[in-house]
Amino acid sequence: GTRPDARPRAGTIARVASFFRALRPAFATHRASACAGATRASFPPSRRARIFRANRRALVAAMSTSDAPDDVFLEDLRGERSMEWVKAENERALAAIAGPTGKPEDDPMFAKLRAIYDDKRKIPNVRLRGDFVYNFWQDEHHVKGIWRRTTMDDFKTPEPTWETVLDVDALAALEGKSWVWKGPQFLDYGPGDDRDRVDRCVVNLSDGGTDACTVREFDVVAKAFVEGPDAFVLPPGKNSFCWVDRDVAWIGHDFGQGTMSPSGYPLTVREWRRGQPLEDAVEIWRGEPGDVVASGSAYWDKGHRYKVWYRAKTFYDTVRFVPHPDRPDEMVHVDIPTDFSFATFADHVVIHCKSEWTVGGGKGGEGGTKLVAGSVVAHPASDFFRGERSDFTVLYSPADDRCAYEGSSETKDYLMVHALEHMVTRVYV
Repeated sequence: GTRPDARPRAGTIARVASFFRALRPAFATHRASACAGATRASFPPSRRARIFRANRRALVAAMSTSDAPDDVFLEDLRGERSMEWVKAENERALAAIAGPTGKPEDDPMFAKLRAIYDDKRKIPNVRLRGDFVYNFWQDEHHVKGIWRRTTMDDFKTPEPTWETVLDVDALAALEGKSWVWKGPQFLDYGPGDDRDRVDRCVVNLSDGGTDACTVREFDVVAKAFVEGPDAFVLPPGKNSFCWVDRDVAWIGHDFGQGTMSPSGYPLTVREWRRGQPLEDAVEIWRGEPGDVVASGSAYWDKGHRYKVWYRAKTFYDTVRFVPHPDRPDEMVHVDIPTDFSFATFADHVVIHCKSEWTVGGGKGGEGGTKLVAGSVVAHPASDFFRGERSDFTVLYSPADDRCAYEGSSETKDYLMVHALEHMVTRVYV
């Protein structure tokens, strides 16, 4: 149906016309610079940022006309009018939630909920990395949070002694940023002499909690950011970062025209070597212009090496490619329906079938293996990437339409399949 406040078609056309008129100065500047022989290298990041801000202000001003949407001013995220709007909406929401005073503290439920959230008896969610378990913790004293760790033996005690690795509140105050923690990505050295070595990661921090994150290399031994020209640091953006080894990473970043999708995510993967200027990172993978995102992942899975490249055509349809097991320079398509989930466990691929899938057999699937919708199956990875489909193991198959796969988790040696069956959660190992 049509929304009550929907504008007529003529109004929409007028707004689109205003939008393109507002872009004319930016196009003219770009055209003049190109004609004068300018390249991306001619515009350092600081100058590009100034140009972007100026063009954004011009765009907002040009769009603030009678035929523009009433809320176009919100395009200027940190503008004075935007902040006034946020303040007014917050007050309106608080009044609806907490009554005329607008103070949640006046509601008895507030104290109960606050006590639950700040309860020191909460079970910390931890991840084991090397000799330590790591946890990110927030309470009334650590509003932005602290990243901390302790040993596994100490964690098993009634009152573990935690060691702070990074204090996000202190970092935000020091750097004048409203940092929001978005998590670490540890370097996995893989098999060999360094298999148990855990010393480096990158941490993702967002200023104000937006999707745009700064990626910064961190030394967990020294409990400090890695400094200097050789450190891996990505400026704010919808970045992706994947360790290949200690001195090489695969990254997704805004490198200019054609490198970001219409949804604002990276469309290219570049190989970035330690000490190399960011703009010199070499492109190794690219999605299609209409994709939501393109990315790549290189990782170790229980001693087995995987490299996977992705193209997300939509948020629910992903195309995947891997190196051929016998010809590593040749990329092969992972031939599964695009809406199926795909993962690995040791030397197997693990696939969640969203719909019925017949594999192998003759024309039309005759004589092939039929996998039911909702099932989870595994297959030896190398053979699967060679095109073989004869060695599936069914890990989970729903008994009826009231049974559904809920996800999986893993230990060092086992994969655990979680399912919801007739409103009861079950775990299969």
